[in-house]
Amino acid sequence: MKFALSIIVLISLWLPIQINASTESKTISQPATTLNQSNDGKPTPDEEKLLTPVASKGQLLYENHCIKCHESNIHIREKNKARTINDVKAWVVKWQTHEKLGWDRSAINAVTDYLILRYYKFK
Repeated sequence: MKFALSIIVLISLWLPIQINASTESKTISQPATTLNQSNDGKPTPDEEKLLTPVASKGQLLYENHCIKCHESNIHIREKNKARTINDVKAWVVKWQTHEKLGWDRSAINAVTDYLILRYYKFK
């Protein structure tokens, strides 16, 4: 009887370890796309984090330095409206110089690209 009880105790200690190990190995070997899928087709909280848009460098620079003086309606006005990509870039260069921001070429290009994608939509 003592021997049977010892076997049961050993099995009860060993079995959860084996079950846990087998589920962990399945989780690791599954493709990342299947790990966070919900049964109802809706995004899980982890997937919703991935769906949140990430602000671009140009957007962050624009929002931190340009919005303080004007709203987005400045981009839809007819008088002095930028008509080309070069016009947009010229305005970015002019105002970053006026504000003494000291942006390098990549920052100027990032803000220009953001403005074109967000407001001007040139082809």
